[in-house]
Amino acid sequence: MAYSGCLRVADLVLNLTNSASSIADIATGVVPGSAAYVRWMSSGCSLIEGKLVGAGYSVPVPSSTQLYDFVADLEAQYVAYRAEQSRGSTRSGTGDRTRADGFKAAFDDGLKELLTSDLTRMGMTHTSKLYGGGIEASDKDLDKGDSDLVQPRFGRGVFDGDGYSPQPNTRNAS
Repeated sequence: MAYSGCLRVADLVLNLTNSASSIADIATGVVPGSAAYVRWMSSGCSLIEGKLVGAGYSVPVPSSTQLYDFVADLEAQYVAYRAEQSRGSTRSGTGDRTRADGFKAAFDDGLKELLTSDLTRMGMTHTSKLYGGGIEASDKDLDKGDSDLVQPRFGRGVFDGDGYSPQPNTRNAS
């Protein structure tokens, strides 16, 4: 599922689309054409949704959320990056900054923003269970009953001072 459309991408890459104003113009008179844009939108969508799922959010982003337009713009930046990259000049050398680099940097920054923001405030649903460390009670009961489990050398509370009386070193004792 794509969040943006060919016209949203065309707004970013006017230099490549010759100011095309409709999908038909993009499909017939522009290289790369709308078919390439649609493939790149699918790739961008996969990257964005993969990051969201990895952060524990459900996908796709509902169109009713405040986040939808941001994700659509982010996807369009990815497509613009790919479009500019496909039409890159053979005269650009190593280390030259290009429009494609700018769109790629904007896309990467947008992905970082997605991962560092609390998206539940923008209407997203967090699906993963938070983990604070430790062991669940059911796993602890299973471990107690496992006779093959290697037991720890020291138990909890062994050195807390209760019932523990150290023997003084006889050489240094006064």
